Amino acid sequence: MTRTHTIIIAGAATAILVGFWLLTPLLIRSVVTSRLDRIAAGSRTEINYDNLQVSFRRVLSLEQLSVRRGDAALEANRLQFRIRPLALLRRGIPIDELLLQDVQLRLADTYTAELDQVRLLSDTIQIDSLLLQEQGSPPLLQLPLLRATLKRPLTASRTPRLESLAIDSPRIALPSAGQRQRLATAMQALNGTSASGSPEGDAAPGSATEAAAPPDPGHPQDPAPGQSARTTSLIPARIRELLPEFLQVRNAAVSAPHSTIHAASLFYRIDRTRQLLELRSTGSLQHNGAPAGSWEIHHDLYYEQGQIEGFTNLNSIDLAAAFGMLGEPWRQRVRSGILDLELAANNSLTGRWSLSRGSVLLPQISPEPIEPIDLSYRFTAEQTRDSLRTTSGQLRAGDIISEFRPGLRGLQGFRQLPEYLTAEVVLPPTELQEILHTIPHALTGELRDIVIDGTVAVDFRVEVPIDSVAAMQWQNEIVYQDIYLHDIPDSLNVFRLRGPFLHHIYDPAVDFERVIRIGPMQQPSRSWLMENGNLSEEAVDELLQRKPAPTAPSLSNARSILSHRFSPDPIYQDSSYRFVPLAEISPWVPRAVVTAEDGEFFRHQGINWRSVRSALERNLNEGGFAVGASTIPMQLAKNVFLDHSRILARKFQEVVLVILMEQVAAIPKDRQLEIYLNIAEFGPGIFGIYDAARYYFGKHPQDLDPGEAAWLASILPSPKRHHGYYLAGGITDGWFIRMKHILEIMRLRDRIDEESFAQATAAPPAFYYPEESQEEDAGEQEITSGDT
Repeated sequence: MTRTHTIIIAGAATAILVGFWLLTPLLIRSVVTSRLDRIAAGSRTEINYDNLQVSFRRVLSLEQLSVRRGDAALEANRLQFRIRPLALLRRGIPIDELLLQDVQLRLADTYTAELDQVRLLSDTIQIDSLLLQEQGSPPLLQLPLLRATLKRPLTASRTPRLESLAIDSPRIALPSAGQRQRLATAMQALNGTSASGSPEGDAAPGSATEAAAPPDPGHPQDPAPGQSARTTSLIPARIRELLPEFLQVRNAAVSAPHSTIHAASLFYRIDRTRQLLELRSTGSLQHNGAPAGSWEIHHDLYYEQGQIEGFTNLNSIDLAAAFGMLGEPWRQRVRSGILDLELAANNSLTGRWSLSRGSVLLPQISPEPIEPIDLSYRFTAEQTRDSLRTTSGQLRAGDIISEFRPGLRGLQGFRQLPEYLTAEVVLPPTELQEILHTIPHALTGELRDIVIDGTVAVDFRVEVPIDSVAAMQWQNEIVYQDIYLHDIPDSLNVFRLRGPFLHHIYDPAVDFERVIRIGPMQQPSRSWLMENGNLSEEAVDELLQRKPAPTAPSLSNARSILSHRFSPDPIYQDSSYRFVPLAEISPWVPRAVVTAEDGEFFRHQGINWRSVRSALERNLNEGGFAVGASTIPMQLAKNVFLDHSRILARKFQEVVLVILMEQVAAIPKDRQLEIYLNIAEFGPGIFGIYDAARYYFGKHPQDLDPGEAAWLASILPSPKRHHGYYLAGGITDGWFIRMKHILEIMRLRDRIDEESFAQATAAPPAFYYPEESQEEDAGEQEITSGDT
């Protein structure tokens, strides 16, 4: 009896197993069909296929697969992969031993990608013969073979992470600007087209809902919110996840309309045990069929220790060819230049680089090409885990040689940003004429025609915290010797500021033009400087002892009545203009203007380095040119000698003119301020303190009180915009707060007494309106911006 029962039980179990084995394909077919239908409905994707089959080996096959969504479509003659039934019943579609044959991906009927075969075996992907092209155009990408190894098995709803990637003989044609735009538009059609997604709430276990991967020891993690910026990883986490630990590209070719990279190779490998990154690359460049340089890179980077070994050689790289591969606007910006570089690293870094016959067009700097650029640099640097310090660095520009020693401090190997950037620049006594001839003409403009003797020596040291540019510290010493000015273009003759001259004002914004006469310079007044400059007796003596450098008699005695931006046409002086000597201007005006525009005016030599530091940080934070750190001498140079274009070449010329004003012509501070107040714009068609005082307050400049002076100083940055307050009939509370801020600084710097401060801050000043125009002007314009 027992034997019979055993046979019956064994037979029943066998029958159940055989039945389950026979029925499993039907069950898998049913579940897969249901899953695909739910995916299609949940993602608004059309999925079609023929002849879905499941073999007894649990291999699922789909013939003539078609997946469509919007303007994107994927078609394959055959899709095949192995099924794991238990994972399938847990509502996932695991991918294992997948095979796609004769695949075609169409993007918006514009681009097509064709693949002969895609094979996935466990954690390995192989793609055979990939071709990407735009209809009617040559292929953009040809890829005979790609092999990739994954860090974890691929699932339908989990982003793959690469362990290694090998690519053989890729051929890449860089797309034009139009192609890039069309390709970007077409790629948008891929959003949500894959059938691998699951409707919300139907995620496969271990995929979209799996726990976050543990920290990767070779990839430092990004800092938590609030952590210091200097500890930020050099490579963001999202990018690190996409990078394989091993990459090899062999015999690559990249082509652009006029340039081609030939026989390029790239290899890198991360050895986490040795904390080592190996990097190798070779290749050559051609431009219009001719050789345009080559490169060879062979480096080992120990990223924890901050050590680098190996070498880099760039041999006669044609920059026009290299940047031309990037398309517009780089093809227009980099016109020419040959770059050579040699770098050798062992216990120290030694190297050199040179740039010859360079020519670039950078509209933000100059509307003309900047050329020629001939630079070279030889250096030796010491490297440690927490620093990289240049021990010697010879920088040559033309025939000018200086010592330039940059460095990094506060390194954490090569994994984090450094804590500080440092630099030292030492220029030995160098001929000023040689410097002017070395700087490209596009930067110097008419300054290039100056003929000058004398030398300048510079010793400059700076330390910049990465996370706070405003906290930078520097020391600079500039020494001029034996200056003698032989000649200077008439339009830039700063010596004219010492005598009477005509100045041509032209404002195309309001179609305003006039020629005004600036009066002669008065003897600098010790009492005025003491009273209004808030200076010590020693500082006043130093200002009074400054003498102009020797010049050719024709320059030092120049008193001809010519105006700047001078043309050979006759000049007609505007007889309505009134020049007001500084002694006849209310002392509150220069005090308020200096406080608002240039607080260190009496102490600096034309450039306020603290303002430069603050402006640099703000411009970096805002990603553009927001402020320019202009001082009153710089604004005076701009208004008298230059145009108002916002380009760096003009700013450079402005700085040179300030140096000439301060160091060569020795224009006294009070004279600079006197001219500035008599030509500054205070509104549309309102130039000079005389017109401003009469227009806004119906007074002579000498009668202005502290509140009225604070108003005039407050509108100087944007006088046309702030003129709206006058048209609206009065100063708003918000703008009065700004005026009181200026008055408060004046009080703190002893530029106003307590009684005058109390009177000026009690109420905003009242504007003057002539009776014949008061009703017409008052309330004409509402103030919509500018209050602070």
